[in-house]
Parts: sequence; structure tokens; C-alpha cells
Amino acid sequence: MRTQGYIFYIGKVLLPVAPSSVNISHKNMNSIINLINDAEFNMLKQEGLQEISFKFMLPSQRYPFARYLGFYQKPSYFLNKLKNLKKRAKPFQLIIIRTYPNSAQAYFNTNLKVSLEDFSVEENAEEGMDVYVEIKLKEFIDPRPKQYIANADGTVSTQNQRWTDKVESRIKEMKYGDKIWQVIRRETGGLDQLETVMEINGISSLTGFVTDKLRLW
Repeated sequence: MRTQGYIFYIGKVLLPVAPSSVNISHKNMNSIINLINDAEFNMLKQEGLQEISFKFMLPSQRYPFARYLGFYQKPSYFLNKLKNLKKRAKPFQLIIIRTYPNSAQAYFNTNLKVSLEDFSVEENAEEGMDVYVEIKLKEFIDPRPKQYIANADGTVSTQNQRWTDKVESRIKEMKYGDKIWQVIRRETGGLDQLETVMEINGISSLTGFVTDKLRLW
């Protein structure tokens, strides 16, 4: 059930098994106005908030295809994290990293500040003890004043700044004599992400592996 090339973070939590699909909905806030002659006029407005939904698995045991930051965590660990996000009622980051197979190069990323709208838990005897979660998120934009832009023709237009849907990959330049595990510990503050970084970079063994660039996430 492993999803190659996808890494999902909900807040600071890495999903052990990436969803097989994700739905990102883009909706406008257009409205219909009825005119005096009974005709309809479609008033076009700016794009509304993006809505994101997907389903993911929480393994009941450690599988070879599952990712963890350090060591295996039970489904209850992730469910408690989701409950806390809902109770806090504060936005958090949704990060989706898409990489080429066996490569550190990311070809498309998503980085959105979102709110947790809803989630449901599914347990199915046919799936053993594994737990499935369906989650719905909504883009969050900080309230901020509009930016006024003076145009060349003398008119003035406004622009709302939105959160970017791109995230810069953290690429570390390796120097002669650098050891991969030392770089990971220095840049991340420990070795909890050693296994994840090795998988992202297609590293199967630390012995004899040489690279000039190391992707940290």
C-alpha cells in the first residue's frame, strides 16, 4: 500500500502512510443578481478558500512501507494529535512533498495554512487492526489590510496576499568529509528523521554512500 514519492505533514506530524489520492477544491464566491428585466447577472468575485480532503491509513503495526520520525507510533498517537488540533482551534501547516522516485528532487509541493474542519475514524474487520481516517481541511488566510497598487493608467487596484502553495526544499550542500548522519543531526537537532531523510534521498546504506547534496525534506 506504499505511495511512492509522496510525503504528508499535518502540522508537525508526518503521516506514516501517504494517502493514495487527495482532493483540492477551488471555488469562486460568484453570486447571481436578478435584474429589473428578469435577466440574471453573474457577479464574478475572487477565489474562495481552498478545501482539501483525503483518506489515510494508520498502521496497527510497523510495516516496511510506513514512515515514522524515529520509531513506530500507534494509531492512538495520531488520533490524539488530530483531536488536539481541533480543540486548539488554531491554523496549522499542511505540507505535501512530491518527489521523483529514488531522487531528492521535488517536482511539485503544496504548503498551505489550514484549519481542521472535520475528521472521522473507520475501523473495518477486513483491514485487520489498521485504522483509516477521513479528514477535511480548509485553507486559512490571516486577516490583513488590502494592498493598494497604483497602475500605469492612473487607476488604483487592490490585491489580497494569499499563502503560497509552494515550499522550498531544504537542500544541504555536502562538503568533503561530511558524514550524512552528522549533517542530519546538526541540521535537525537529532537523528529522529534519519530514516525519513535516507528514504527521501534514496539511500539504502550509510556505508560508502557519497553525495554532494542532501535533501532534508
